[in-house]
Amino acid sequence: MSLPLGDIRTLPASKQAKDHMKQLVTKDYFDEQRDVWTLGASLGLALGKVYEQGKRETFQNVNSLDPDGIFRAIMSGLYPDMDPKERATKLVDHAEWGIREISRREKTGTLNFYELCEFGLVSEKKEETSILADGTKLNIAELIRNGENEKVEFKSSLSYDYQKNNKSRDVELSVAKSVAAFLNSDGGYLFIGVKDNKTILGIEKDFSLLKKASKDAFELHFTNIVNKYIGAENRPCVTMRFAKIAGKTVSIVIVPKRGPREVYLTLEGQPFFYIRSGNSSQPLDVKQATTYIKEHWRTTLSNKNRE
Repeated sequence: MSLPLGDIRTLPASKQAKDHMKQLVTKDYFDEQRDVWTLGASLGLALGKVYEQGKRETFQNVNSLDPDGIFRAIMSGLYPDMDPKERATKLVDHAEWGIREISRREKTGTLNFYELCEFGLVSEKKEETSILADGTKLNIAELIRNGENEKVEFKSSLSYDYQKNNKSRDVELSVAKSVAAFLNSDGGYLFIGVKDNKTILGIEKDFSLLKKASKDAFELHFTNIVNKYIGAENRPCVTMRFAKIAGKTVSIVIVPKRGPREVYLTLEGQPFFYIRSGNSSQPLDVKQATTYIKEHWRTTLSNKNRE
């Protein structure tokens, strides 16, 4: 056992902290409770926060929570004159605060793993970078961290309504609008399974609505939505990829720099024309759409014909 924590073999946790960790694992934010503890300790140390809890119970082996001895080294540097046992208690105090903070953020919908990257607390996994068909790399972590803009939009789900806890046509329609707007503009990336505040929700709720909970079934459902609202001829224009982020599956719809033709969204027999404006999809009326299409497609075709 490393000296910074003396002969301590296990680190304790309060019942409240254990409850928080268990809930976060149950909700599938983390794979194991020790992962919550580790992130909690990192967060508490990074922000210099502690939560002193008198009564605690045995939790896990020190080597399991700190296999590389990083926490022990940090604690030794922060509290060089502190007794090893007191130092261990202090480390747990930091973890207790961090666990509560993670739980608080989850309950308020502000748990943002990419914000934690700023503290160097969460490493970007290899699967967060996808290679596209043309050989270029898509840095998913960076795109999410930078937030929504004219080229990036987040959707919590493909079909699942988090407010009503059921399948929603409005949610599906919102996804179709974004795809149409990107196709009518300069393209972009639509992330499904990510909240507006960058919180990773994953598409597991969408999986629960499908007969078969799989990526193939999810993509087939996406195809049906595109075919229904913006036309089957436009589906080959976009590509879908998947990534595992913070233990959850996220879908990325990759839209090219501009579709070969203008794209209309059809709802109840009526056509609607959307473009990307800032970080949202905006409708154009008939006159605006006519002018936009002439400038963005007709002029391009005329130039090509002259060539």
